[in-house]
Amino acid sequence: MLIVEKYGRLGNNILQLLKVISYSLSFVVPEKIDLRTLKQYQSEVFKNCPDYLFDNDTVEMKRSFWDKNIDDNKYKKIMEIVTEILDIKMECDVDFDNTLIIHVRGGDALNTTGRINWKHVPFYVYKDIIDNSHYKKILVVSEDKTNPVISKILDTYSNSYFQSNSVDTDFKLIANALYVVDSQSSFTTTAILLNKDIKTLYTSNILSTETKTQYHSTTNVIKYDLKDYAKLKFTSTEERDKYLLLDNNPHLNT
Repeated sequence: MLIVEKYGRLGNNILQLLKVISYSLSFVVPEKIDLRTLKQYQSEVFKNCPDYLFDNDTVEMKRSFWDKNIDDNKYKKIMEIVTEILDIKMECDVDFDNTLIIHVRGGDALNTTGRINWKHVPFYVYKDIIDNSHYKKILVVSEDKTNPVISKILDTYSNSYFQSNSVDTDFKLIANALYVVDSQSSFTTTAILLNKDIKTLYTSNILSTETKTQYHSTTNVIKYDLKDYAKLKFTSTEERDKYLLLDNNPHLNT
């Protein structure tokens, strides 16, 4: 039996779920998976998830399966299973047809020691997207307002607003959105993977690439080139934040 331990937060644990299912399917007969711990810590999205997957019980392994790879050849089967057992249904008053949903990473990714060079989408990307589109509403979703680009988006665009709910509600918003701006987070990675209806995804070459090659065939994927930004090394949060708040891409003329 493959006994899954908790690893990080919601996005990490959903990715871990994909990985352990992929690993189980690598056996001649899929190995039994114990999901009870994940259900305990991720109660809302996992609430309809069974305690166990598969019946074969020949291996005894208790661990995080974060280091396992996702087999692209089994990707379709993995997603069929995950889509069936996770709950992303929601009722809300968001007009998905006319709303661009932006997820901005905040919290531990901004101010934790050693993470000063974690990459976040700079304001000039959001500005280009919004100025060259016709969305009636811009919904910014984040766990807090730590990331300075949030305030700049809200101050710059009168049709923008901020929302921070429970992690499960925010996850379901992205998993049901039609128009999404990606972030450097397994949170958005997994929500996008579960989103069967997404029409336009704005992403880039530096954002989380775990399984991101498996875009839905009906999704219009617009990629921003942030390779030059990815090479930058900041020495202070002030230097990083100054870059994140730039109105224009400083690399275009270099």
